[in-house]
Amino acid sequence: MIREGPIPVLVHGVVEYAIGVLFILSPFLFSFDSDLATAVAILVGAAVVVFGIVSESPVGVLRSVPLAAHVVLDYVLALFLLASPFIFTFTEDRGAFAFFVILGVGHLVMTTLTAFDVRVRR
Repeated sequence: MIREGPIPVLVHGVVEYAIGVLFILSPFLFSFDSDLATAVAILVGAAVVVFGIVSESPVGVLRSVPLAAHVVLDYVLALFLLASPFIFTFTEDRGAFAFFVILGVGHLVMTTLTAFDVRVRR
């Protein structure tokens, strides 16, 4: 469909669910100082989990959103995570800042390296 990479789409989906849960828990695990960073992290985590549920990926439940749209939104999410500390002005909260930047870079790398070619192989 889109391209081949070393990370199977199944692994990508499982990791995304884990990332969603990690985002929801991150303000409490990493003691964010910024209430805005806390709110953004929880909303991002919920959105990632919900999007995983509705995606046409192997771990999707409702499978109503095409995988191509999922890929585009993964790149948008990665860029959003990288920009969030600046957009929502929590650059002074070192824990939140580092968390968002590290997860943004990680999500960008994971998406770039995922084999989204999910054609049926025989």
